[in-house]
Formats: sequence, C-alpha cells, structure tokens
Amino acid sequence: MSNGMIVTEPPQVVWSANRDNPVGANATLSFSASRNLVLFNSKGDLVWCSNTSDILVSGMRISEKGNLVMFNSTGGKVWQSFDHLTDTLLEGQILTRGKRIISRISAKNMTRGLFYLSIESRTHLSAFAEGGKCTCPVGVDGQKYLTPINSQFPELGCRQIHEASSEGTSDHEYRLVKFGNLSYFSCSDHNKAIRGIDDEDSCLDACKRNTSCKATFFEYNKHSSKGYCFLAPNVLTLRKTPSSRFCSSSSHIKILTSQSNVNSNSSASHSSYFGMTLFTIFACVLVFLMAIVVFMLALQKKKLDDWLDHGFLKRVSSETPRRFSYDEICSATSNFSELLGRGGFGTVFKGVLKNGTPVAVKRLHNRHGTQGFLAEVETIGNLHHINLVRLIGFCASRKHRMLVYEYMSKGSLDKWLFCQNMDGAFDWNTKRKIVIDVAKGLTYLHEECRNKIAHFDVKPHNILLDDNFSAKLSDFGLSKLINRDASSQVIIGRRGTPGYQAPEWQHSRISVKADVFSFGIVLLEIICGRKVLDYSQPPSDVHLLSLLGKKAFENQLRDMVDCRSEDMQNHLEEAIDLMRLGMWCADGDCNRRPSMSTVVKILEGWMPLELINRTNLPFLSSP
Repeated sequence: MSNGMIVTEPPQVVWSANRDNPVGANATLSFSASRNLVLFNSKGDLVWCSNTSDILVSGMRISEKGNLVMFNSTGGKVWQSFDHLTDTLLEGQILTRGKRIISRISAKNMTRGLFYLSIESRTHLSAFAEGGKCTCPVGVDGQKYLTPINSQFPELGCRQIHEASSEGTSDHEYRLVKFGNLSYFSCSDHNKAIRGIDDEDSCLDACKRNTSCKATFFEYNKHSSKGYCFLAPNVLTLRKTPSSRFCSSSSHIKILTSQSNVNSNSSASHSSYFGMTLFTIFACVLVFLMAIVVFMLALQKKKLDDWLDHGFLKRVSSETPRRFSYDEICSATSNFSELLGRGGFGTVFKGVLKNGTPVAVKRLHNRHGTQGFLAEVETIGNLHHINLVRLIGFCASRKHRMLVYEYMSKGSLDKWLFCQNMDGAFDWNTKRKIVIDVAKGLTYLHEECRNKIAHFDVKPHNILLDDNFSAKLSDFGLSKLINRDASSQVIIGRRGTPGYQAPEWQHSRISVKADVFSFGIVLLEIICGRKVLDYSQPPSDVHLLSLLGKKAFENQLRDMVDCRSEDMQNHLEEAIDLMRLGMWCADGDCNRRPSMSTVVKILEGWMPLELINRTNLPFLSSP
C-alpha cells in the first residue's frame, strides 16, 4: 500500500507520499516525538518523513478538496500535500514553473512512469518523456541498428538503418537483437503478459514464430530466472531504465538482416507483339504443369508420408526404447493439457501411461527439433545411468516427433536455485549431493561409454530433480558422439547457452572439456546463489566469473558465498573449496581443466583440492 488519500465515486488514489517505495501489511503511520509525520514498514524501517521537526505541528486534516494539511496551534498551514505533486491535479492545486506531474506505471501502480507534464514557459504546457533528450538505443553488442527519423527532431522517433522495401516482404529475414534493460510503457501490467511463458528463451521463440511481433520485453522476477513475457506488435516509446529502480528486464527488437533481390517492374512496353505472345504461352504451360504436379502429390500424400516415416525410422537403432503411437501420447497427456515447461527444441507436457507410470513428454516443434530428436534417441536410448534421465520411448508419426521420459517431480534445478523463498529441504547437503550427481553423470558420458558423449548444454534448466532431490542430466538435443581418442576434438557449429559456453566455441574445435566448463559455471551458481549473467547487477559485476576473479585477487571469496542461506554460511570453508573447484573447471584454457572423473574424486574426498597443482591457477589462493 502507499500512504495516500482516496476519494470515492469511483475510488481512486490521487496522491501518494511514498509512491516509489510502497509498504505492505503491518506498516505504521504516526507523529514522532519531534512532530514529524513518519511512515515505517513492517520491519521498522523508515520509509517516508514529512520533515516538519522544526515546526510546532498541532494536528492534521484532509480538506474537502483532498488536500492533506498539517497545521500549528493557531490553525496555520505548516505542510500540505498540494505542494508535493504526483500524477493528479485536484481542484485548487496549482502547477507552477519548475514543478512536474509525473505519470504512474499503471492504474494500480503509483510508481513513477515514463512521462511528465510541466510548464516550460509562461504560455506553454508541455509533455515530455522523463529522462530528457530522446536517443535511439544501441544493442548490447555495441552495434548501432537504429537511427533517428529526423536528426534535427529526435523526438520524432527512430527507424532501422536497413529498412525493408515495400516489395518482396515475404523474403525478408529478421533476427532478434538484444538491447538490454529497456522499459516499455505498455508492458507494466502483468495481466497483459503472455500466459504459459515464464522464461526468456521461450519468450524469444514465441516472437520468432509470430510474424506480427516486432519486439519482446521480458521482466524478471526478483532473484529468479522466471518472469513475464510481453510481445509488442509495435515499438513506440522506449526508455533505458536503471535496474535499481524497476525490475530487471531484457528487451529484444526484430532487426532486418537480409533481403533477397526482387525483380524490377516489367517494362512499360514490349519490343514486339510476338515476344508478348511467347511469354503468355510459356506462363500458361508452366502453370498447367505445376497444377499437374500438385494434383499428383496430393494423391500420393499418404504414401509419401509413410515412406518418409520409414526412412526416418531407419536412422534410429532397432535397440531403442518403445515406440508410441500418436494416439497413445494424446491419451497419456489428456491431449497435452498439463504444461511442464518449454525448452530450446520443444514443449514438455506431463502424462500418465496406461500402467500408471507418470512421464514427461517432449513435443518437438521445428526443423532443429527433428535433428535434436535423432540426437536424443540415438544418444540416450541405450544409456543407463542413475544420473541420466531415462528415455522410456518415442513417437515418430508423420510430422509428429515426441520423446517420452521418466517424470522428475521436483522439476529443474533453476527453479530451486534462483527462488527467492528457498525451501528448507534445499540445504547445503542437498546442494552438495546435486553437484556430485551431475559430476557422476558427466563422468559416465565422457569416460565410461563406448564413445565419448559431449552433452554441450549443461545448465540448471537441464538438470532435473526427483522426490529425493537426486539430480539427473536431461535434454540431449545438442549432444555429440566423439571418438574414444583422449585427444580427439570435433569441429562443430556454435551450440549451447550464453554464459555456459566455453571460450573455445569461438574456434569451433570442441572436446568434452566444454562440458567441464559448463559444469564449473553451474557449480559456481549453486555456491554463489546467482546467475552467471545477472543484468540486474552493476556493469562490472554482471558476469560472475569476472566478479569472482576480482574477489579472488582481493582474498574476499567468502563474500561470494550465498548470503541468503544461513546453512551455506555454516559451511563456509567447504563452500569456498567448492568455489575453487568450480573456478578450476571454468578455466579459460581447456587443457588446464580437470576431467570429470578427477572432479568426482575431489568431491568424494579421494583427492584433496589442496594437493592439486596450482601453478597455473592463481585464483586458487586462500580467501
């Protein structure tokens, strides 16, 4: 709530003293001993003060016009709300030069918005976007994609530097460019967010599939990787907002990347009547032939689909798990009614098989998903390890590609790791057990299979937890088989998730040590209780590795242990040891990273971290 006045018919808040810092239940408003009107929150922290301690205040009243007045013993006004404007002018209230009426974020949120009214001269009442001069935003990569429509009048707005022509619009190609923490006036009401989408990757994917979407704005919940997704069909007023004032957000705008050449308009006249006749005949014959081809394809569609299914399944080993029909999947999931989440390749639904076994069904939804389908079926179909999510079966029915996994009741690790109100069960011993489970799962993939298997997308979202918080690796859509040669590398296109990708991805020569780097990042996130890339932090602290390097140099690693968990603080030295291990795994040189079997030995106490050669690891100094 805010400290303010309410009028009726209809009720509406028209003034608030603490509009940018509302308080909740059990807050108190009272006169102090020094005759200040003070507002405290439920914790006893001072939120607002009238600053009238030097004036003898005798009382307070609200006038019929809605003016909150404090008066002295003679009845004279010593303070009034009319002198402190918010976003509403009441009868008798005056807007003078130097004063502003600043908009609110929404009808129910009194926090200062993007616009204000002020008197800039004796005769003009003007409206402005708060923040001053209008500028075109720059991408977080430093590139300039937008330019003013008119450089002399920047308030007219911006346009893309490379705009699409009015012809050939179907051939335009776009990509979503990140512009950082921008606020948008239409994205303040959470009721207008896209339902069923609570992570940024799914928000971006929804915009890519929606041709009317021009930009995405994702507002993060505090201390969480989840939030609210807004898809904007038009982009009007944007504003770069400090993270300390509003919730941390991430914005992306669709930018034109290429445009195929379009044919120039036909000549106004042809050189001869004969040439025009030949062109007409050729066009008619071509259309006729195309109609015949389409007709024949329509007649053979079922037979063609069956042939494609047969060819597709020949690529899948006969030893793979059970094949389900599409009808069986629909029955198990009640027609895909219970959504569990969205990933890079598909959408996951909860289901129950006829024998009562709960399952998670991942439905792939694009061309990349088909390749991911083959990768997961061929890679994990014959793998059996307690720390890998078990693939129960699959569905390959014409255009439908689905994978059926064992159901993990506690969901993904990121839902627990970045949750503001952590469950008491998610204590130090549980976190340490999760780290060991993930390390054992990667050890099995890297060293105990017939071929090395690189996961290439190790992150909290792909680590699932069962009822006992046992961790299992999932989502093998980006995995790759590598020859058993210990020094072998593969040349492959960039894969994975920013922040968890090893530096060697820039050179495309990758080994299983890329998974070791990603594991190190996950371990550091568990110990520090924050994401590897946290744009709500100051610019110098956005990247977790950079911040850890600075703290290690200052011998202040203990400051990085998750302060939200008292249990973590009780195991401070052990937490710092694991932090050192995580930094070793995340070494920029892949040759200096340990193998996952070495990591398991250290975690289980068979190899003390202190005995590791630290010659090339300066960050492993004592805190």
